[in-house]
Amino acid sequence: MAVDLAVMSITSTQPMVFRIQGRLWIKLDQSAIKIQVSCFMDAIYFLISTFFVFNVEHSCHLKPTYELFETLLD
Repeated sequence: MAVDLAVMSITSTQPMVFRIQGRLWIKLDQSAIKIQVSCFMDAIYFLISTFFVFNVEHSCHLKPTYELFETLLD
């Protein structure tokens, strides 16, 4: 239940990684996807992948950051 409340309280429309109950999740729309990764960079990789898989455009404010992550993870 805490995950559902967290997802509903996040107002961002962009996919994002968040941590609750000791686990990492990716918020996408009003859903949460639990991810099991060995490090936070893997979580960022999953986050970037969600933009491609679900055809979501980067926010213009965050685009340079995501482009940097894409370059580093290439």
